[in-house]
Amino acid sequence: MSVPSVPLAGGNALSHRQARILVAAASEPLRRRVVAALAPDGFATVEATDNLDQLIEAVERHSPHVLLLDFGNGEARPPEHLAMLQRIAKLPGEKATRVVALAASQNVSVLTDVQHLLGDWIPYEAEVAVLAWRTRLNAELVVLRRHADSAGKAVAEAIRQRINKLEEGLVLLRAAHDRLADELKQAKARQRESAIMPASVLHELRTPLNAISGFADIMKQEMYGPLGHDKYRDYVSSIYDASQHLLEVANDLLDVYKLEAGQIPLEPKPFDPRRTIKSVADLLADQAQRAGVMLLAEAPNRVATIESDERRMRQILVNLVGNAIKFTPRGGRVVINAVDDVLEPLVKVSVSDSGPGLPESEVDRLLQPIGAEQAAGGLGLSITKLLVERLGGRFNVQSKVGAGTIATVTLPVQWPARV
Repeated sequence: MSVPSVPLAGGNALSHRQARILVAAASEPLRRRVVAALAPDGFATVEATDNLDQLIEAVERHSPHVLLLDFGNGEARPPEHLAMLQRIAKLPGEKATRVVALAASQNVSVLTDVQHLLGDWIPYEAEVAVLAWRTRLNAELVVLRRHADSAGKAVAEAIRQRINKLEEGLVLLRAAHDRLADELKQAKARQRESAIMPASVLHELRTPLNAISGFADIMKQEMYGPLGHDKYRDYVSSIYDASQHLLEVANDLLDVYKLEAGQIPLEPKPFDPRRTIKSVADLLADQAQRAGVMLLAEAPNRVATIESDERRMRQILVNLVGNAIKFTPRGGRVVINAVDDVLEPLVKVSVSDSGPGLPESEVDRLLQPIGAEQAAGGLGLSITKLLVERLGGRFNVQSKVGAGTIATVTLPVQWPARV
């Protein structure tokens, strides 16, 4: 049965749009992420504070409907925080605040001691839409409760019905999230286990491949005397080249397995993408010159600072630019460019070339982690795609036969996960 909307004296229905939200977190990236998720959702105001010791003053000053409180790394709250929650719970009806804990899914157990003082909890890793939706439900509950004391009998009954429905919805949401989080945890564990065997085999392969490559290099240079027949020199050179190629494939496969298993560590920090572009252009300038390819780095005077892993971003660009140089004929050019997205807080970094281009079906095949066969680009593009996704971004490749290729990396300005 649907619950009727509750009218106000002015004729408008009660909703979360009247609610004030206070985000209390010591982590600046977390505060920014939560505020950015909630601000467009129609709340009256969204405030943030990093001073948890003065939180009671902030609550009394803002009278928020919902306090989104960071529960840190899962450690138990100190006594003063427990006292703070108890004081918030005793606020009069017209200033009632619903405390919603922000915590990692695996640390929910630490909330049990203060569960009776909390209205809800939302995981750090929740998607933006889920974060906004859960906050909206909690805010609407408080808006309704604050209004119930001053409402007439008929309206108060409608309010109670709506509150009961919302409470039931929150219970179901929490139960569903707990179940899905557990299933995701098990799936990731299975994925990690499935990656252990091929990764260990590749580690075993790299040892003899390194030895073969090293011995072949010594023989190629004839360090201990001449090989004699020219055919021997050709064979040794072929052995060396083949072993080097196999080592590259083994290293690429290891990167794929690690990325798919989530075993690549990330270190997000703010950086200027123009600086990264310049360093990659400088690094690959000699390779471009030897290939007879013009390498250009272009960017406007100002591009938004990105909060991400610069080392991984550099690895992405080295993959893309190196691949573009390799398959661009002499006299061609490769261009690295960066621009701000005009609609969203995103930065787009592209690598374009004047090479022969590829049909769409070939591009799709190259983006697959492990295909039946990997054509010209090897595993480079698939590794790049996985790396970009690990950084919370999007990777797109546009190519046309005879018209070159454009690879675009789109990254959020703010780090998309709690660090």
